[in-house]
Amino acid sequence: MSGQEPTPLPLGNTAPQGRQRWWWSLAIAAALAIQLVVPLRYYVGDDRFDERFSWRMFSAIRVVRCRTALFETKGDQEVPVELPKIIHQVWITNLNRNRQSVVDALLQRRCQEPSVSKARIVNRCQDAKGVEMDPQEWSRTCGDDR
Repeated sequence: MSGQEPTPLPLGNTAPQGRQRWWWSLAIAAALAIQLVVPLRYYVGDDRFDERFSWRMFSAIRVVRCRTALFETKGDQEVPVELPKIIHQVWITNLNRNRQSVVDALLQRRCQEPSVSKARIVNRCQDAKGVEMDPQEWSRTCGDDR
């Protein structure tokens, strides 16, 4: 090296100007609003079991353990259905977590069976201390929507 200092590069003015600056500001504000609104709708929602945007390490819901049972009415008799024989384990896990969209989808799917007149899902849960919670129950009467 000859002892000379490097020559600085000219940076120029690269910031957007005028109308372009306004559009960039709007795009950034919209992106920030989406980042806030999407998680917020889960916090103010009515499904207390939906924790997709929560800090699970502080969650009291995450330690709740549930057992899911499915019952179908065929004729005039209600019979239990073995979940692992009809759905994948991932669905069962989501049922155990009281995921409403999975519950609705399963009830609708079971009502497509010709011999089923009613489908009912019952979740019996225990909190972290092992205390039984009130059971969660959903049912669907099957009709002409098959």
